[in-house]
Amino acid sequence: MQQRNGRRRRDYIPLSGTLIVCFFCHLVLECLLKALVCQATKKEAPYIHNLVRLAEYAHLELSDIQKDTLKVISTFNLRARYEEYKMAFHKRATSAFTEEYFNHTRIMKVWLSRELQKRGHRGM
Repeated sequence: MQQRNGRRRRDYIPLSGTLIVCFFCHLVLECLLKALVCQATKKEAPYIHNLVRLAEYAHLELSDIQKDTLKVISTFNLRARYEEYKMAFHKRATSAFTEEYFNHTRIMKVWLSRELQKRGHRGM
């Protein structure tokens, strides 16, 4: 096995998978929220990744739990983050953490999809 910072490469594989899952959780919700923003405003969605802010643009009424969940999931967009942040997130994204937010994402995805349908989105 190759060494990376004193650890064997295989030690990183499961955790790296959790980072990808977290990133896609963010991406799924961002896409749905941007669709709702476009629907609500009849304009292109803003180029932001803050999920709570996108929900506000979409005129969604969020519970405190939904807001808190979206705040956390917003931190999963790691593309433009500093390396220190990425490393800290890497440590935070345990299997249990990832599973918890994957389940939150599934619930939010169903709710947002229903909102799109309720508001008249016909899909492709």
